[in-house]
Amino acid sequence: MIQQIKRTNIQECVCVIRESFLTVAEEFGFTMENAPRFTAFATTEERLYWQFDNNRPMFACFSHEKIIGYYSLDIKENEACELNNLCVLPEYRHKSVGSRLLQDAFSRAKEYGCKKLSIGIVEENKTLRNWYEKKGFVHIGTQKFDFFPFTCGYMEKEVGIGMLPSIETAEKELRIAGELNPGPWIEHSVNTGIAARSIAAKIQGMDSEKAYILGLLHDIGRRVGVVNIPRHVYEGYLYASSKGWNDVARICMTHSYPLMDKEFDYEPENEEESEIKKYISGCKCDDYDLLIQLCDSLAVNYGFCILEKRFVDVARRYGVRENTVERWNAKFAIKEYFDEKMGSSVYDVLPDIGRTTLLCFPLWKPPIN
Repeated sequence: MIQQIKRTNIQECVCVIRESFLTVAEEFGFTMENAPRFTAFATTEERLYWQFDNNRPMFACFSHEKIIGYYSLDIKENEACELNNLCVLPEYRHKSVGSRLLQDAFSRAKEYGCKKLSIGIVEENKTLRNWYEKKGFVHIGTQKFDFFPFTCGYMEKEVGIGMLPSIETAEKELRIAGELNPGPWIEHSVNTGIAARSIAAKIQGMDSEKAYILGLLHDIGRRVGVVNIPRHVYEGYLYASSKGWNDVARICMTHSYPLMDKEFDYEPENEEESEIKKYISGCKCDDYDLLIQLCDSLAVNYGFCILEKRFVDVARRYGVRENTVERWNAKFAIKEYFDEKMGSSVYDVLPDIGRTTLLCFPLWKPPIN
């Protein structure tokens, strides 16, 4: 859980910051003697108390009441802010804690009215720079200081555009939606997120946490009730847009239309479909659009299945149309695209897909009130 810290958490936060940045110091040979102003050595309780008392937004990731990660935001003028001291304890790294903290920082920065988030890093730390670049940061320059034995690198990211909720917020939104409209679509959405994350993690340049969030929320329009495809697509778009989650809003629109503008070779008869057609006509799929289109067909409420099984399942529930086979072929083409990017089959990263593909359940019917 990520939440704003209390003053009583300051001492523990100092320990987390120092311990986390100490591994960087050890890797690059920074010491108290040659880099006394480096974060691992310069962070003190007095400094954080001063920041807290001067209304610096400070946040921590808690695991069973223990702080395992931390960051703060320094709100600047001109709708900008600086991300400070984002860190994770060494034993909790490579478990997506850093990604969750960063995504939370994006959301918080927007809440504070910021449109740009900046950060300073050790320029020689190429691994960290690559990580931030993968999260959407752009490198904007460097500066050398006499009191540091390293070069300071500077990066920034636009946070008012293409926003995503944090993982915690996305999972909470899905739980709320499940209370509003219970049904197997909730488990399907979770599994779509898991499939997207698993595939994206194997592809250079893709953000697995972003893929997970998009998969979780692709069907969020179903929160309004049992509705048809255009209605849930458009309701999801409106809801995500109202939250400022532009990337989610886009996925809500694109995930059901693998043929994109070719799906609309007719004149829509209602406002929802007209708006969808207008949006789709001006949109070109990126890898995240394609990934969620694919994972939407790989995920069922009880796990994962091969495309052929999912196609039959959907056809049994909704029937077939003139372009059904063309839509299937588009999904196969997307699978082949990601197979090539992964260097293996997407099926290889989906847990227990062989067993769950063979499972058969009665078609779900909405409860009768």
